[in-house]
Amino acid sequence: MDMDMDEDIDFCISLDKNGRTTFSGGDSPIDYRCKSVLLREFAQHELDDLLLDAEIADCALLPRTFWVGSNSAPRCRLERMALEVFRHHVPENSIYDEKISGAEWWVQIRPSSPSGRYMNL
Repeated sequence: MDMDMDEDIDFCISLDKNGRTTFSGGDSPIDYRCKSVLLREFAQHELDDLLLDAEIADCALLPRTFWVGSNSAPRCRLERMALEVFRHHVPENSIYDEKISGAEWWVQIRPSSPSGRYMNL
């Protein structure tokens, strides 16, 4: 069907109390609160493993950003963390298309302080 450019189009956008898109005028089932990972709680060998994954992902031969599908098995610790954040924000009972949903993630390695790579955590 060809639309006349002067024709009005009706659509409805609902926002929650924070101005985020929501469903049917009510509060969104998606949890927008931040989830922080405190690296201080990790054991030294876990931090070393996570840093190794980050160094591999930051290789100039790999893409700058990565994608993990919501129903994919994580291939590394960074993908596992990205899926944990996805599942925090999109709970199990949420309605979404598993085939096209997931999490984008990337790595940014910055120089550490002279006293040690984990001193600024």
